[in-house]
Amino acid sequence: MIFHGLTLYLVPFNAAEPSDCLWKKGPHCLSSDLSGRVCGSATSNRCARVAEGQVEGGLSFASFSLAVKENEAQMKCKNKWVEFIGNDTIRDLIMIQYKRIFVGSACNNNCLYCQKKTGASDPGLSDIRAQMDRKNALDSVELYGGEPTLRRDFFEILNAARGDGYRRMKIITNARAFANINTAVKTLESGCYFFEIKVHHHEPAVHDHVTQVSGSLHQTMQGIVNLRSVDTRNEEPLSAFIQLRILVSRHNYKDIGNVALHFIPYEIDRITLAFDDSQLEMSQALPYIRDAINACILNRVWINTQRIPLCAMAGLEHHVSEIYHKKPAGNFNKSKHCEKCVYNAVCPGISRAYFDNFGFNKLEPVLESRHAQDIRRLHHEKI
Repeated sequence: MIFHGLTLYLVPFNAAEPSDCLWKKGPHCLSSDLSGRVCGSATSNRCARVAEGQVEGGLSFASFSLAVKENEAQMKCKNKWVEFIGNDTIRDLIMIQYKRIFVGSACNNNCLYCQKKTGASDPGLSDIRAQMDRKNALDSVELYGGEPTLRRDFFEILNAARGDGYRRMKIITNARAFANINTAVKTLESGCYFFEIKVHHHEPAVHDHVTQVSGSLHQTMQGIVNLRSVDTRNEEPLSAFIQLRILVSRHNYKDIGNVALHFIPYEIDRITLAFDDSQLEMSQALPYIRDAINACILNRVWINTQRIPLCAMAGLEHHVSEIYHKKPAGNFNKSKHCEKCVYNAVCPGISRAYFDNFGFNKLEPVLESRHAQDIRRLHHEKI
């Protein structure tokens, strides 16, 4: 298989069963035949069934489809069994919905492509607490900025979320604060186990150029190492779930596959390729994005994309993250041609910033696809 300049390798896997496996190789174990991951793998050391405290990020599209068609999938979540019955329940359990809370614009990076939230003052602790009180049915909270870890009351916010009954806390972060092992340990001990960490490249010359902060990549990588080195996996609630968010831009798109491959040995649970550069024409980056996805599939790491429409992902549509969310974050545009597309009901379109620069140039509606029916089922559309 030929890739665009990728140094392709397979992460070694340990096929031994973890001593605390919930499934004991019984009838509910997915093993590697469906999920693409094996017990005790270098990427997780957790059964694919219990990734991210429930099932987020652990299953492949093959197992999604099988569960939809045969209604056989079962999960154990927080010490209780959950059975997937038909198409109306499977999607909600696959992707966890978070209450998103903006905690301020301050950041210790100054990224060239940062989509900073403008026109809003930084909220105080009381404002954040008020948002947490209105959690409704959601039991998971996501903190984003800016850089949430820079707040002096960061741990007060985590303690407040935990006290308000949130079962999961997730941080969108550059992870530089976790280069301090004490901060990493205290964050995990505060009940926050889910981290979406933003990177631009595996080489400092490129990453630090984009962040405009010398040494930022070194701190981010040390932060990842520290979060993973807090080895409390015999106590499942303290195991960190690490999602790597690689921001695709003019500075890295040709290397995007090697960036993903470089971080896999750091035991990354999921990789997201986020198309965030509105000055880069999508058609230039797509061959490299496809290669990166295929490389991660070969390495048994779940990977998805953001802000790339389904019409641009033929054959890999199930890796488009927006189909698993009811209301994808961001502003999107569609054209009249989208009405002809079999994915029109589930695809949000392209970002408004990208549309302003390129419109729908080189993007054509999909008139027929063998994946359309399964994807619409996952998105809760009645067919």
